[in-house]
Amino acid sequence: MDNLSHWSYAEVFTAHEAAYLIVGQDPNGPDEGAHRFPKHVHQRIIDAFQNAITIAKFNAGVGPCIEDDEDLPLESACLFSVELEEEYKKFLDGDEVGFQAFLGYDRSTTEPSFSRENLRRWIAENNLYSAYEFGLQNKTDGNKEEKPLGYRERTTLLNIVGALLELHNQKDAATIGEILERYPAVPGLKQRTLEDKFAAARRSLKSA
Repeated sequence: MDNLSHWSYAEVFTAHEAAYLIVGQDPNGPDEGAHRFPKHVHQRIIDAFQNAITIAKFNAGVGPCIEDDEDLPLESACLFSVELEEEYKKFLDGDEVGFQAFLGYDRSTTEPSFSRENLRRWIAENNLYSAYEFGLQNKTDGNKEEKPLGYRERTTLLNIVGALLELHNQKDAATIGEILERYPAVPGLKQRTLEDKFAAARRSLKSA
């Protein structure tokens, strides 16, 4: 196995790089040409990314019509790229046209990139062996950077908020008014922020 310790500084990996690392080879090492490209691993990564595209299209209401949720790929079989997560966040914030355009883009000539955390989760949930430990961090426990929410975590939280709003059964303006009255000094609980998040939560729940 190659020395892969310098990859601990990377937070994003292309499918090409991830495939090499999973089999214990340095994608940019001096012996790269001597290594046989792990096509089977690379293809499995791309297949998982395509599963994520299918889920995204279903949530956005574009692409082939799927009658039954059971026909959708399992969440564990999906690997969301950095770009797909970013565009999905924009969709939840109301940019449906931009998200649909992104989904219709021809990706045959481009390589998707994946976050360290999404690769770690995908490998763990599918019980795959990886010679490289994507879960390792190069920072000490006392100096960890806060990670942005991934697609699944963000969607889950928005769906929870959306469901609570539906059960609360009153206008969002009234709910926001109560929140502002009860928690005037709590960071993040501002009228504009609450309006945006409530709208995103309702859109997320509706598309679930």
